[in-house]
Amino acid sequence: MKILKLAKPLLVNGKKRTELKYDTSILTISDLSNAETLKFKLVPAEQAASSVAQTDNILHLCVAVMAVLRCEPEVSEEDMLRLEGYDVVQLSRIGQRFFIGSASEIAENSEAQQEVTQEVTSAQ
Repeated sequence: MKILKLAKPLLVNGKKRTELKYDTSILTISDLSNAETLKFKLVPAEQAASSVAQTDNILHLCVAVMAVLRCEPEVSEEDMLRLEGYDVVQLSRIGQRFFIGSASEIAENSEAQQEVTQEVTSAQ
C-alpha cells in the first residue's frame, strides 16, 4: 500500500484529508471494469472507445481512483472527482504506472537475457 500526499486537502465526510492510501496491486478485473464504466461517464462514448490503455489519460485516472477506493472505504467516487490541479496529475501517474510499469521495473528488465527466437527461413 502506498500513500498519495495531496497538494490540496480533500473534504471527505466533513473531514479534510491530506493523504489517500492506494494499492494498484490489489485491483481486480471487476475494478478495471468499474474504471472503464467511470471513464464512460466522464467522456463521450465515441472518444472513450477509441483509445489505447497505455496512452489513455482518463482511464489512468479512473484506474487510480479504483486503487484508492479499494484502500479507503470511506472515500467515494464523487469525493475523488473533486480532486484538483496537481493532485489530478499525481493520480494520473498512478494509473499510468499500472499499465506501463515504473522506470525502475523497465530498467531492471533491460539487462535480462532476451528470449531466443528461431531463425526465420523462407521456402525456396
